[in-house]
Amino acid sequence: MKYILFLLVCFYFVQYAKAQSKIDSNKTVDLNEIVISGSKFLEKKKNVVQKIDVLQAKQIREANASNLPDFLQQTGQVFVQKSQQGGGSPVIRGFEASRIQLSIDGVRHNNAITRAGHLQNSISFDQSALERIEVLNGPSSTIHGSDALGGVLTIKTKDPIFGKTKKITLNSTNALLRFATANQEKSVSAGFHLGNTRFGSYTQISFSDFDDLRQGAKGPDSNLLLWKRFTYVERINGKDSVVNNANPLIQRFSGYSQFDVLQKFMVKTNKGAKHGLNLQYSRSSNIPRYDRLSEQSAGVPKFAEWYYGPQVRSLAAYTFEKNNLQGFFQEVSVNVNHQFWEESRYNRQLNNLVLSARTERIHVAAYSVAFRKKHKQHELTVGSDGQFNFLQSQAVGQNLLSGAVSPIDTRYPDGVNRMQLLSLFAQHIWKFNDTRWVLNDGLRLSYNNLHSTLVDTSIQFRLPFTELNQRNAALTGNLGVAFTPSDNLRLTANY
Repeated sequence: MKYILFLLVCFYFVQYAKAQSKIDSNKTVDLNEIVISGSKFLEKKKNVVQKIDVLQAKQIREANASNLPDFLQQTGQVFVQKSQQGGGSPVIRGFEASRIQLSIDGVRHNNAITRAGHLQNSISFDQSALERIEVLNGPSSTIHGSDALGGVLTIKTKDPIFGKTKKITLNSTNALLRFATANQEKSVSAGFHLGNTRFGSYTQISFSDFDDLRQGAKGPDSNLLLWKRFTYVERINGKDSVVNNANPLIQRFSGYSQFDVLQKFMVKTNKGAKHGLNLQYSRSSNIPRYDRLSEQSAGVPKFAEWYYGPQVRSLAAYTFEKNNLQGFFQEVSVNVNHQFWEESRYNRQLNNLVLSARTERIHVAAYSVAFRKKHKQHELTVGSDGQFNFLQSQAVGQNLLSGAVSPIDTRYPDGVNRMQLLSLFAQHIWKFNDTRWVLNDGLRLSYNNLHSTLVDTSIQFRLPFTELNQRNAALTGNLGVAFTPSDNLRLTANY
């Protein structure tokens, strides 16, 4: 009887999922959906020529993924490259890393060390705090800058909920507790909204702990053998020892943990303006690089240790919005922010006593100002943005027995590293009378400046100079048209 009851319950949930998928599929063709990645302001999707996929908080919640990269992979809208459990590099139409732009609450996440290779730092965004994710497919450098060559991943966190009275009250709460057997995941998250008619506060705190991942036992032998962990390295009596893995399906040394905090304040004034303060902090534990640890040479592991050190990300941003300006422009959006990242990597080959440690710390100050004018069928957005990077790159080799530390080659120049990005942009939308035809056009003028100094050129790269400078200016533009003959069909062309 209990099996029949179980099957009936499963049948109910399958039918519910089917009905829900039909509802969700209808939403995907809603061209009146509001997006922000096509410009610096809220805009109907049908007025933006680029293809934009919107992933709502409901989809994020129902997917119940372990982290943001896993959720993106499940959607089918974004391919995600993973080198280890604690990571994920989003790929849009074959472009990734420095070829696409990650944006969090209108703040550009890309910085001076956003390189061309795989980037595994998208785990630092807490999906419990997200309101939506917009995936802009294809180039959008006019509005977002040159690193939007392949697309833009716009991440929007939840805003505070204002109350209905002058008294500050608890307006909304959320909580999550999750356990997963595949990696013994233990996640807990809680958030709450406080506010009155003028003031709002939103707080979200999350912690996740992941043990070693257990891979699937069924599938093509070529794939299973590639990732099975038959042996691993342990330090026993001061020596590296190769130990047999009791269960090759357990990916030894793949676990990690992470802590995330989000705090947002928002104030509304009598004149229709909004002031916001956005504070974010994320910190992980050491994250093992599983693909490196699984490498073998002559039948034994190549590396005894290979892991990323704690990944730290912090953000502090002030925002100002007003939509009833007197004068030529009717709307303004201002964002002034500071970000800090710390990334490090540690590796040591089997039976090598020297552990190599390379650490990058980068401070980024940035701003973005945009104005919008609406007049009949026309919308004009003009603005400026800038980013100022300050990077410190360090590297040492530490002997495990003696503790002696010696300098090794750094990943970036070991002296002063400064990079500035400055831009002016204009984007125009022309909605024809019947609104079936929409024209998008725009221009962007960019200036980039890089200055680096080399302190020690005798370690590995014996260079005849100690200073690096680059200055580049670029004028870019876009032209696109969209034709929407019906609610279920849209044709676009972009140049």
